[in-house]
Amino acid sequence: QTKMHWTSQWGSGNSIQVVNVGIDSKQIIVVGHVGEASSNAVYSFVKSIDPSTGETVWESKIGSGVTPDWVLSSAFDGAGDIYVTGNTKGSLYTKNEGSNDIFVAKFSGANGAFSWGFQMGTFLEDSSNSIVFDPFSNSVMTCGSSRKSNHDQYATCSKVDSQGNLVWTVELPSLDPSNVGQGIHEEILSHGLDRASGDVIAGGYAKGTWVLLRLKINEISGETSLVWRLYGSNQIGAITTLKTVRTISGALEGFVIAGGYESSALDGRKIVAFVRKFDVESGELNWAYLLEEGDKSYLNDISVADDGRIFAC
Repeated sequence: QTKMHWTSQWGSGNSIQVVNVGIDSKQIIVVGHVGEASSNAVYSFVKSIDPSTGETVWESKIGSGVTPDWVLSSAFDGAGDIYVTGNTKGSLYTKNEGSNDIFVAKFSGANGAFSWGFQMGTFLEDSSNSIVFDPFSNSVMTCGSSRKSNHDQYATCSKVDSQGNLVWTVELPSLDPSNVGQGIHEEILSHGLDRASGDVIAGGYAKGTWVLLRLKINEISGETSLVWRLYGSNQIGAITTLKTVRTISGALEGFVIAGGYESSALDGRKIVAFVRKFDVESGELNWAYLLEEGDKSYLNDISVADDGRIFAC
């Protein structure tokens, strides 16, 4: 039987969005962003909540309150410290290079103290949507996209070491090789590490369909090779078809659980949420579940319990 123990609510009439919730043995970490009602500014926050009472233990803010600064993902290391990544239109940690720069920041899990921040970008838009801590190299990897022109947006990943220094940034093999020269629009929204091989499992979209891929990325150089790549349908390149892998879980003990949403095959206006299980070695589909309730069903996060049960939101 479900029992509500407490609720935690905060805000002052501005637009507030929580984008990640993480739990370790001592605290609940909530990250998100707040839109200022009187301007276009957005600042982000990292908040620690006592799991027994729901009370705020500490809170750290990211941003000047002058420009939009969005946190989009977070991760823990083995010591309980917190890493966040997202996008900024300002100069958080160095001079802004273009419209959107990506940033990575580290905070102490003990008291929320700021450890370091890293920022980089190109002259157009860059996006960092997902971050994973790599215990083997004591570093973090972020994935997202970088826009090279008004027509071309490519999927990218970057590695930042434990001191906040860039190790490498790479453009991934095209998520949609059939679409080269037609206006590239690709982005990674979620990724994880295969514990056995250290390979990267990444999901997102390429112009018109969801994409899931397994990559080998050299830890030192960032040299990247493709192991396998899966598409949502043979309609890749169809601009009007909405399909994306939004989240990946399973942390990948021989399998990948991918969740997202896609347009109905019969009615492009109907949005269907999905959960699919794939073999991590071959990429073979094990099973698929579609949630077709109502006209529009979106899936944004999944978690796999120790006993194998899957929870989806």
